[in-house]
This record gives sequence, structure tokens and C-alpha cells, in this order.
Amino acid sequence: MNKIPFSISVFILMLLFSCRKEHNLDIVTIEHCIPRDSLEYSSLSCKDAGIDLNYFCDEVFLGQYALSDLAKWFLPYYCHKTGTIERFVNARGDTCHLKLLNKYYSFSTNGLNYPEKCKQDSMRRVAYCYETDNASVELRFEELSLNMNIGIHPVLDYHDELSGRHGDEIYFARKDEIITGDFYTMYTMIVNKGNLSYSNYYSQHFYNSVTFLSREFKNVYTSDFWSDPNSIPKPIKLYYNGESGIVCLFDDNGVQWVKI
Repeated sequence: MNKIPFSISVFILMLLFSCRKEHNLDIVTIEHCIPRDSLEYSSLSCKDAGIDLNYFCDEVFLGQYALSDLAKWFLPYYCHKTGTIERFVNARGDTCHLKLLNKYYSFSTNGLNYPEKCKQDSMRRVAYCYETDNASVELRFEELSLNMNIGIHPVLDYHDELSGRHGDEIYFARKDEIITGDFYTMYTMIVNKGNLSYSNYYSQHFYNSVTFLSREFKNVYTSDFWSDPNSIPKPIKLYYNGESGIVCLFDDNGVQWVKI
């Protein structure tokens, strides 16, 4: 299971590490509450991705990629005030409360683990990097003692990362409350194809309409787990749409909770 933030070695540092500058933004805008065209990028060097250029013979900056308005629509929690509470119910009529703890907006410089060797030195490689903006929220299911982080960011086409093709993905991470206190990614899903060569990941699924406990929800996404379902922290199954956010989840005991 992927860890947030990632612990990395020198050569995979380019793939996993990003240097972030946090912005304290709580501004409601027409564009789904997330800032638009405010890309105050400051770095044009792969050094800002934490890359030690002593290990590379050259660096190539691929460009800057901004969140699309369509992707922003998939993070409705960002429009809510911190402390907002939503209610979920199970089949027995028990109630669980979901609380918005915090919202984050940042810029990041990201490195690629592209295997291009240097012509003059086969022991070194070419460093590639790009910049994006990112938005995320931290949520807590109070009665379940479950903290989650949900975020959106642009991604490059994994079939050809140097092509310039890109779209947007949403990720779902769960906090390890027992051992590390860190967030671990459970899965990601494509929410805006952009000009990617694919429209979804193999593990994600889409439903035009789905009913949970007699409640109907439309345009719902879900995903299979990336890793062992018995890992710690245990991944949870959830269903999500752009209008409401989480509409249903199954907790660690398999109990279904539906938004009301």
C-alpha cells in the first residue's frame, strides 16, 4: 500500500517525492470553491522535487499542469466550511457522523523515474520533472475512528509520460491510527480523461445509478483495492460521486454506512 508521504531512495526519489508549498485558502469561488488560474509556480528546476542533480547528467522540465474544472467538481467537500458534519446510517438505524477537519491547496514539483541513461556516463540518468497544483481534504468518521484524506491532482499518461498527455485523478487515503500516524493510499481513480490515452484505471468501476439501503445515487465511482485487504491500515470499500462525495462505505467490520 502506498504511503503518504513516501519514503524513497535516490533513484526512485524522482517518482515518489514532491516538494509542496501550502496555501491557507478558504475562498469560495464560482469554480467549485477551488482557486482557478492562480498557479503561482516558482520552480523551473528538478531540484525543487528534491532531486540531487549530482546523480544525473541533465535535467528536463516538462511543464506545468493545472487542475481542470471538471476535476474540481469531484471534491465537493472543499466548498464546505471546516467543521461541517454529514450523517450516515446503517441497516439497523445507527448513525455515524462524517466531519470535515481541514482543507489543503498546494503546488508541487514532481520527479519521474524515467530510465534514460546519459550518453557520456551510463551510470547516471536524465532527470525529468513537472509541476502541478493539488487540492485535498481531511475527513473523520467520528464513531468509526476513521480518518481519511481525499485529494485531486493532474497526472501524466503512464503509457508515455513524456508525451505531454495528462488528465486528473482522485485518491483516497486512510490514516494509520495504530502504528505510524501516516496516511496510506487505498486507491486512485481517473475523474477527468483530458487527453490521456485511457479513460480509467483497470481497478475502477462506474455506475450510472446504484441503490444502497433504498437510497438511489447516480454517477457513482468505486475501485478495487490495490493491496492485501488484510493489510494495516485495512483498506475500506467506498462509493463516491462528484455531487455528494462519499455516498456509501463498508467499515472494518463489513457494516454498510449510507449517506442521508
